[in-house]
Amino acid sequence: MKRFELFIEIAELVIKKYPKYRFEIYGEGNPIYKDELIELIKSKQLQNNIFFMGITSEVQSIFSEASIYVCTSKTESFGLTLIEAMDVGLPVVSFDCPHGPKNIIHDGVDGYLIQNDSIVEASDAIINLIEDKKLLVSMGNSARLTAQRYHLDNVMKMWVNLLNKY
Repeated sequence: MKRFELFIEIAELVIKKYPKYRFEIYGEGNPIYKDELIELIKSKQLQNNIFFMGITSEVQSIFSEASIYVCTSKTESFGLTLIEAMDVGLPVVSFDCPHGPKNIIHDGVDGYLIQNDSIVEASDAIINLIEDKKLLVSMGNSARLTAQRYHLDNVMKMWVNLLNKY
């Protein structure tokens, strides 16, 4: 469950401080849910800041143009999109769900793990990264290093080492 309504609430708090900041939502889902989200965006007058971009096959290209990746999921099985974002140097602001982000993100090093549903904490983390460019770059570099652990050649080496033990 991606919980984009929380994403919109987080974005609203960031936009109050940075009115020109842009947020993009990628992918497709339930059209009724999307319509509800569009209405929420309109009711908060955020249609000039939050955009539905649809499905894309250009994930790396889109991530390379972004500055921060935000994950508002309640649960994640693994977190492939987190790793894809981190691989291009994006720090991640994510809710601390039971799996996925908790196993990937090093809180305060390559991203932030936010207490579930804490909209203020999430928006504060984003604002902190916007305002502290050195931190943004440092976390982005650390994120890239974290993502390298999941590159195919590194995963294969780990499997070979594990199998060689037996």
